[in-house]
Amino acid sequence: IDKEKVKTLQAGNYLLNTEIKFQGATAEIETLIKFLEQENIESSEITEGIIIKRHEISKNNLGNTRKTVEITTEKNLLSSFFTTINIEPTRTELNGLTKKYIWERELIPNQELKIILKTNWFFPIIVILLIIGLYMVIKKSVSTDLILRKKVTFVKTKGGQFALKVTLKLK
Repeated sequence: IDKEKVKTLQAGNYLLNTEIKFQGATAEIETLIKFLEQENIESSEITEGIIIKRHEISKNNLGNTRKTVEITTEKNLLSSFFTTINIEPTRTELNGLTKKYIWERELIPNQELKIILKTNWFFPIIVILLIIGLYMVIKKSVSTDLILRKKVTFVKTKGGQFALKVTLKLK
């Protein structure tokens, strides 16, 4: 019996043809076998990265019946603009500031549904740094380079004349 072919079989009745050889004599026998239903879904999630965040969700049908699986994930509205998905979701829902992605698939035995979400924060960070740099350059060019402050005080002279002392501070 080929174990790889058995993994893809669905539950039900099957006809098994066997050939028996013993001491030169051969015989063929046909028997009816029942392949019992077995449901088993294996789920796994992997999350990695900081600037380029990769989230992988997979569900694998290890049983021998057709099974409908659902994968649900949520992203905030800002990160959803910078997220790419390998398989388009069945439906999306917008709840306030979160976006909910939902995938629904019917998996046959030994079939896998793998969803990969990549959120790339590299470009928004570069844009923010460029905006800050541009703001600094514009502020520097608009503001004056020289700040002048003057201070005037009355001073008494030895002869009793009227005099002013002017102090200039340059920055």
